[in-house]
Amino acid sequence: MLHSSRKESINTSIIFFVGVAIGICSTIFIYPKDLELYGFYGFLTNTASLLVPFVSLGFSSVLIKYFPAHKNSTESSKRFFGSVLFHFVLGITLFALLFILSYDWIKTKFLAEDSTFHQLFLFVLPITILYVMYELLSSYCINFFKTSPPALLTSLMKVFLPTIFLCCVYGYVEKWFLPISICLFYILTITLLFQYLKRKHNFSIEILTPLNRNFQSKDIYLFAFFNLLGGTGSALALRLDSFMLTSMSGTEANGIFSLAYFISNASYIPATSINSILDPKIARLSFDKESESIEKYYKKSAILMFIPSVWICACILFGLPILFEIMPNQEKVMLMAPALVFLLCSRLFDAVTGVNHAILSYSNYYKIEAILMLIMAGVNIALNYFLIPKYGITGAAISTCISVFLFNFSKSIYIWNALKIQPFSFSLLKIIGLSAICFFSLYFIEIHSNSIFNSGLKVFLFTSLFSLSLYSLGLSLDYNQYFDTKRAQLLKFLK
Repeated sequence: MLHSSRKESINTSIIFFVGVAIGICSTIFIYPKDLELYGFYGFLTNTASLLVPFVSLGFSSVLIKYFPAHKNSTESSKRFFGSVLFHFVLGITLFALLFILSYDWIKTKFLAEDSTFHQLFLFVLPITILYVMYELLSSYCINFFKTSPPALLTSLMKVFLPTIFLCCVYGYVEKWFLPISICLFYILTITLLFQYLKRKHNFSIEILTPLNRNFQSKDIYLFAFFNLLGGTGSALALRLDSFMLTSMSGTEANGIFSLAYFISNASYIPATSINSILDPKIARLSFDKESESIEKYYKKSAILMFIPSVWICACILFGLPILFEIMPNQEKVMLMAPALVFLLCSRLFDAVTGVNHAILSYSNYYKIEAILMLIMAGVNIALNYFLIPKYGITGAAISTCISVFLFNFSKSIYIWNALKIQPFSFSLLKIIGLSAICFFSLYFIEIHSNSIFNSGLKVFLFTSLFSLSLYSLGLSLDYNQYFDTKRAQLLKFLK
């Protein structure tokens, strides 16, 4: 992989990890202090995320897919962005009108039993709009292979939110100030991101206009429509469980599930960085019809995404006794353990299948991506409907795990049939086998009677055994080169 891409991916991962380190501290020590409030925060933000594909009208991916056709002309790229922004503004306007007109019906239908939600559900409107504007500017950054600025601004939320959360818990401010503070933070974030683009990439906005014939308007509208369907399916599949849990089991159950969901997401941070970097590359390769290069990135992405994901998943599972020992509300928090296992498995399914999303989304087969995503959403909703009442948060996690597996499996099969490429290589299969051997050889043995020491020692042993075996067997040239570079830098520093 190109050096610049690897460097940007590593920078983004470092920023994300710093944010997650802060987030983990908050998850362990702060959020369990008020699971109901944390559940409400999860409900509010997940509902907003659920609405983003509708409000953006599917144009966030349009900005990435069709940008290569306008990148060489400053004037053309400005007019293209202005046209995309027009549709964002149109979507925001329509959403605001629909939300206001249906607000009373939504409160009565879904939130009748909770007066707190009646008062604060209105904040879904501004938070969703701010999420959409942030999505627009983040997508524009990705076109220049710059994922670290949005990552940095997002990570600042990990510091800001716990501070406001504690103020709410200890009564320094009222609970209604939490959604207000989220809105203020995203207003600041959007302003900073706009200034960064303006300074670094001569970013400006032309007069807002609809697409014209020069912009392949028919193809773009068709792509946006199916991207809207796919984004809707994705949001329903991955976000609706929070909404359904809150409706069926209450905000406390959603708070516990949100903790498990957050911890599982930590395992996918490096994969997210790699995905973000490769998205515009796949878009440009698809535009230039370079199928051999796409296959190379496909196979490499699966390896590079799976290695850190499986390592973090193993460390999380080995370290659970430590987490539960130091977290407030220990008895309630421990209920998330089975759910966390299923959520981690879903993340591994995502990682091991590489950049299949980008390959389908930016190819002529983007319609299939949308259709499969909607099917996945339907499966997840049905499973949640039957499993949540019976198994609670574990049922929601099982639903997510099954849906993600079926979705990635279906995409991989279709890509193989349509393009004759697949993400699996002998090296990847060996890495999967190696990680399984390292994990299960340690998981079922009792090294020490003290559970805390036992967990910490297993994390250390797994890390050492897995990383040394991976390096000595040479299963990933990119990781070996990275470790060699860092070792040389360390030796040079020590001299």
